[in-house]
Amino acid sequence: MLLRKVTALDFDEAYALLKNSFAECEIRSYDKQKSLLNNDKYILWGVFDEKLSAVISVWDFTDFAFIEHFAVEKSGRGKGLGSKILQSIVNKYGTVALETEKDTDEFSLRRYNFYIRNGFTDTGICYDQPPLQGSEKVKLTLMACGLDYDPIIIKNTLFAEVYRVNGLSTD
Repeated sequence: MLLRKVTALDFDEAYALLKNSFAECEIRSYDKQKSLLNNDKYILWGVFDEKLSAVISVWDFTDFAFIEHFAVEKSGRGKGLGSKILQSIVNKYGTVALETEKDTDEFSLRRYNFYIRNGFTDTGICYDQPPLQGSEKVKLTLMACGLDYDPIIIKNTLFAEVYRVNGLSTD
């Protein structure tokens, strides 16, 4: 498995995978998502075999990395690819955070448990994700792994840098 940066040339294929894997409110419009490729803190990684089989977007902050989106083609699920990708990201960045739904349905619970099996812990911080499109909000749980992290700092950084809203808190 080889992770490589998604370029503007690969973006259409990557965006199609994101669009098939996430609700509209959880991803940006095509143009806004593509413009992130020019942001120094944002990297869209892809796994390319004969075609793009997985994408994982990472925000690289000073003290931690944040996985914003992670999608594996349906044909690649259940074969250990997701775990290999996560391990690669954790090895590269050290302290890593992500958000997931915890108990919305059976699929969200399976995804939550997947992250637990792969070394992430529930920080106990839950919040409504500011919508990236439209007005629908999603209840998310902040998870992290690594040696040293402060979940409040992570949440505050996400709201300021990723969502660009004032969601700062100390609780």
